[in-house]
Amino acid sequence: MTAVEDLARHVDTLPRTRPVDLPEPGELELEQAMRPRDAFIAQAEHVRLRQSVGRVCAKTISPYPPGVPAALPGEVITEAVVDYPRTGHEAGMFLPDPTATWMRSAWLTGRCDGYLVRVNRAEETHQRRLARNFSELLQELRVAQGGVQILFGFLLSIAFTDRYARTDTYIRVTHLCTVLLAAGAVALLTAPAAWHRILFRQGRREDIIEVANRFAVAGLVFLALAMVGTLLLLAEITFGGWQSTAVGIGAAVVFGSLWFVMPLRERGQTDFEDEPEQVD
Repeated sequence: MTAVEDLARHVDTLPRTRPVDLPEPGELELEQAMRPRDAFIAQAEHVRLRQSVGRVCAKTISPYPPGVPAALPGEVITEAVVDYPRTGHEAGMFLPDPTATWMRSAWLTGRCDGYLVRVNRAEETHQRRLARNFSELLQELRVAQGGVQILFGFLLSIAFTDRYARTDTYIRVTHLCTVLLAAGAVALLTAPAAWHRILFRQGRREDIIEVANRFAVAGLVFLALAMVGTLLLLAEITFGGWQSTAVGIGAAVVFGSLWFVMPLRERGQTDFEDEPEQVD
């Protein structure tokens, strides 16, 4: 077990020397007699050491136990380190702020009268933002791809049953349209992966994300229509008449509302825009 893991395991059991009040979100004032570790212990119920992994180091981080610096300014923190800085000017420490869990970096400025910890948001580079956006998009597509592939296989298997040969023209046309919609959904939802592979290392990631987003939305439209067609087809074979029409209309309302109407309405009510950052 490393020293950092040992500290992480016992930090909650260490005694709390004094309470810490946050005068403002993102800012914490410590008196000279108060050690940085005491501040961390006072916030132990809110902050875990592992939360600092992946954040950007603003100043030198002293190791635990003291020795060679564990992280230098500009480096990404790979292990959460809390230690007694020798002085506020000679060494810094990382102290995450429990009121700003979304923030990405911490800044420690040494003062003669104590320590000032200020947590600010690190500037995310344009390329990192694109990589994150594309990764999130692929995760979302995986959810839809599994369902549409199962649906496509189910629709193909229906055509090879004995009962299908005795169906009327309306059912066959409905089935064919549904199969085509499912095939279109498969093509659209898997297209982003093909674009990314073919344009790999061509410096076109931003274009790929823009096109992939359109493919994803169009693929969801095709998938929703394919689901409606499948339910309509099953209802027509099972009941027929107005019952199948009611099932089709109900399915269209449910998928349209949950997948498109409600998200678009929420999107129109928000004022936040995820604007791209400048390239460092």
